[in-house]
Amino acid sequence: MLGKRFSVKKSANVFFVLLFLCFCSCAESSNITNEKNNKINPDYFSAGRFAATVIGKNSEIYFARNDGIYKQVNNETAKRIIKINSPDFLLIDGNRLYFTEHEQQETLYSVGLDGSNYRKDFSCSQFSDIKGIDLINYSVVNGVLYAANGQGAFSYCFENKKLTRLVTEAGVSAYEVYGGNFYYIDHTARTFTVYAINLSNNNQTVIIGEAKEKPKQYIYYDFWWLDGEICFAQRNPNGLFCGKVGEKPKLIDARETEAVWKQNGKLYYIVKTDNGQNKLCCYSNKKSDTVFALQQLECDFSKGLRFINNDLYYNSGKQVKIYGDRQQDS
Repeated sequence: MLGKRFSVKKSANVFFVLLFLCFCSCAESSNITNEKNNKINPDYFSAGRFAATVIGKNSEIYFARNDGIYKQVNNETAKRIIKINSPDFLLIDGNRLYFTEHEQQETLYSVGLDGSNYRKDFSCSQFSDIKGIDLINYSVVNGVLYAANGQGAFSYCFENKKLTRLVTEAGVSAYEVYGGNFYYIDHTARTFTVYAINLSNNNQTVIIGEAKEKPKQYIYYDFWWLDGEICFAQRNPNGLFCGKVGEKPKLIDARETEAVWKQNGKLYYIVKTDNGQNKLCCYSNKKSDTVFALQQLECDFSKGLRFINNDLYYNSGKQVKIYGDRQQDS
């Protein structure tokens, strides 16, 4: 039963591959086309749970270089919308584009989507009990900043300037804000349990797991909310599951996953088949399908993967490539 029973740093040598994939659903596809060059800074590539170095909004792509943030629309040449030193971890909430700096990740900045109205929104150095925490695993939801790492989790309201410590006694390895609750997996205590904190009264409950230290089985290491159901990744035994809280979960895939991420109302994940081939799969509308085979995928999965305008971004660890039909800035 669900009711009884789961961060991204970068290096200077990070590179990524961009594959083109034409798809409207989770149907099988193999439309990988020509390779092109690009100018997205490889040192900054990341595709975290919330914030990333390359993000899309409708047909617009925002990405970071050493000298600022650039914006590209459709086939037009990318244009710099703001000159800033080494921006990183971009995120859009409403009409604001949030980001940190490569060498100063405890501070959060934002600009309008056209690069106007630049401002400094928050710094962990303002508060003694969170000073030194990097804003890598952060999100902004309706004007509220949420952040988590090995020291715990907190929220900060931009409007009333209120800081709230959500988790203080355990590090957080994964979290999500959903339905008025802050869901998370503790890291320090190693219970591999999913907890929920009510954001109205701070009451905490166990959602998945038994809150016992270092369990031998049913180890939950990540989770995602999808259309009112909670999907989770599990070890011992391996598998991806999904279901409503309090009901028996459905097995999505029993194979061990290399990477899982949620995007556009779907859950994407990569599995390795018996012959060593990587396959990108998708769970949506209560079913799981193969999207396409990735052949011999060379990917640093810790850097994450992300679709933008039907292009799949991921880190190859070797060189910068783009596979796609759209003309890119070169």
